[in-house]
Amino acid sequence: MLGANELINRTCDLETNVCGRIVEDGIWMKVDGEIVDDTSGLYPMVPIWQIYPSQTNWKAVMFNLHSEINRRRALDDMLKHRVSTITALLHLVQHDEIDPSSILFYPVFNTFAKGSVFFQEVVGSISIVFTWADILRSSLPDYIKGMIVVLESSVKDEIGKQQFTYSISGNEVTLLGEGDMHDMRYHRFEHEVNTNVAMGVGGLELENVEYLITYRLRIYPSSEFEAQYLSLRPLIMMFVVISIFLLTSAIFLLYDYLVKNRQDALFRVAQRSGDLVNSMFPKGVRERLFASNDQYRTSLIVENTNGDESANRKSGNALSKSNNSKGLMRNPAYQIRKFLKGGDENKVDTGFEDPDAQYRMRNTPSIADLFPNTTIMFADLVSFTQWSSNHEPEDVFYLLETVFLEFDIIAKRMNVFKLGTIGDCYIAVTGIPDEREDHAVVMAEFAQECRIRMYFIINELISVFGPSANNLSMRFGVHSGPITAGVLRGMKPRFELFGDTINTASRMESTGVRDKIQVSEQTATILRQKGYGKWLTPRDGLVDVKGKGLLQTYWLDETNGRLNEKDGNNSNKKSEVDETKNVADRKDSSLSFTHQIFNHSDDVSVNEGSLSGESDTSSIYMHKIVDT
Repeated sequence: MLGANELINRTCDLETNVCGRIVEDGIWMKVDGEIVDDTSGLYPMVPIWQIYPSQTNWKAVMFNLHSEINRRRALDDMLKHRVSTITALLHLVQHDEIDPSSILFYPVFNTFAKGSVFFQEVVGSISIVFTWADILRSSLPDYIKGMIVVLESSVKDEIGKQQFTYSISGNEVTLLGEGDMHDMRYHRFEHEVNTNVAMGVGGLELENVEYLITYRLRIYPSSEFEAQYLSLRPLIMMFVVISIFLLTSAIFLLYDYLVKNRQDALFRVAQRSGDLVNSMFPKGVRERLFASNDQYRTSLIVENTNGDESANRKSGNALSKSNNSKGLMRNPAYQIRKFLKGGDENKVDTGFEDPDAQYRMRNTPSIADLFPNTTIMFADLVSFTQWSSNHEPEDVFYLLETVFLEFDIIAKRMNVFKLGTIGDCYIAVTGIPDEREDHAVVMAEFAQECRIRMYFIINELISVFGPSANNLSMRFGVHSGPITAGVLRGMKPRFELFGDTINTASRMESTGVRDKIQVSEQTATILRQKGYGKWLTPRDGLVDVKGKGLLQTYWLDETNGRLNEKDGNNSNKKSEVDETKNVADRKDSSLSFTHQIFNHSDDVSVNEGSLSGESDTSSIYMHKIVDT
């Protein structure tokens, strides 16, 4: 504020050599840009005699505000209505750029109010110069962005209404330009605010006084404001969440699919392994074998052995040795050699190199039983050796698979246990593993059904191999007696039969005749006791059996009545004629042989008084016969 010194002593600008006026110089005004003394007295004198800040405003001392038309109306309103007034929009000289401003005039009275203001006289005024940008700067919270404000004065100039448009983002205010520049897309969201500067006579609001200058603020949203609240971000987040959910679901479904596939593959492997074990070991033997293995594993846990680490090392070695070339893996000779040697060409399996196997054999009881009532059948292909020498290996196995699979189907249906095969010899037994009184009767029926089925198999094979297959036929031998059976454990456990009954059954087959079933005296005796003596026809002369001497044997002959009919019993179960008819009917439909490989062995070896099923000595390629 200018003090007495500035009012009395002149202030000059040393750079421009321009000096301001003092009280002594009198009141002045501007006419066409020139400073002249204002002595007309035609209108009220409102000189500036105090101003702040003085550093930039000393030139305005004693300037008559009423002489300027933009201020005159506001001053006249203040004097007339004795209220605070505001000027129209101004452009201040100290602003280089357009910055809409206004001046607020507040009346100063000659006395303090004692009753009505009509008894007071306005002797002066206090004026405040401000920019509308400063007013708007603090009008919105910081988080509001992109609000558009159109400032409109009630005064009309030469070009129309005074209007300016601002953009407000928090405390940041930007002048967009003169006129109404809001986006018409958001016009329907207009919000209007009328200014109320002060209170007038008797509490009369200024906006209700028609002559006073008033302002109106019209507020609109913008695209920036809309982007804050109507953005695509929620939609994007929704799609992101949905995508994550779908991706997680897809990963879960893929994982579930892979796990299911793996489980199915393991189930198929386990099922094939189970079928292999089922074919090699009778049910009772399997249960004892598994129980023995469980007992062994329990003992390993109790003794805290390192069996698992040993197994892991062996597994790692096996995996490292399996990285051979594809060409070598496809070589049939290599595959057979690998199968016979357990996957290691340089290792000879003795059965005693695995410490687990040694421990298991030494610390768990042997799995063996005596079966006093059994019947064994040997069935051998006649002329097979000569036929196989003139055919390819694939043809040889095709023939064996075709014949033996048919026998397997019959054996499964009649609950006959297939012990295995030795070359072209098929071996089956009844009374093992489950004892049964009719073991001889069931085996006789089984042998007879296999013999009948063989006729039609040969006819089908003729269509495949030509007339040479017609020379093939089957020879059967059956004997009954006690058998010692059990599991010979080691690196390659196998189910074995021991006893003289095996040798005798083999001799019954080897001394027999093609297309006939030769049974021993022991089997014949059982059949007679069961009332099936009509099935038997004594063989002419005694048979010289190696190690046994001369024996009386019998033919199991279907011509002596129905095979399934007891002596003196008119009821029958299923006659040979009926069976022959069923097989003939089956022959009328063509047979297709679909190959399916099973990596297991049904081979058995007969040593002096023993019969064993080797699990690793060969690979059987099974056929599935499908009626079409």
